[in-house]
Amino acid sequence: NGIDVEPLRPYVRALEDPALPVAQWTWLDSAKASIVAALEPGELISVQETYSPGWHASVAGRPVRLTRDALGLMTIDPACTGVCKVTMYYDGGFEGVLLRILSWSVLAGLIAWVAVAYLARVRRFVM
Repeated sequence: NGIDVEPLRPYVRALEDPALPVAQWTWLDSAKASIVAALEPGELISVQETYSPGWHASVAGRPVRLTRDALGLMTIDPACTGVCKVTMYYDGGFEGVLLRILSWSVLAGLIAWVAVAYLARVRRFVM
């Protein structure tokens, strides 16, 4: 059909391999999650969530490598063996911080505009 699916084959094989451990994903709040998995040395965790630089991962408080895979999803290298608990959180990255600053600035501007308009109206009424 003209669609190159060859790069997907290793990913699908890994998903369907019953010998590989299944990780348990738990949302802790709207921007934080926990992944628990029993891992062998060198194993990675594939997260079926779109990669964004706003995502961060840690194991026992130690930051671990989180990268984009060939499909645009996230891959975590927890660098641990046995039962590993990975904590992920999303802070929005640079774009998220910038948008929060802009949002609060617009809100402050609107409040100032309303306050100035109100004071101008009160001043006209008093005079």
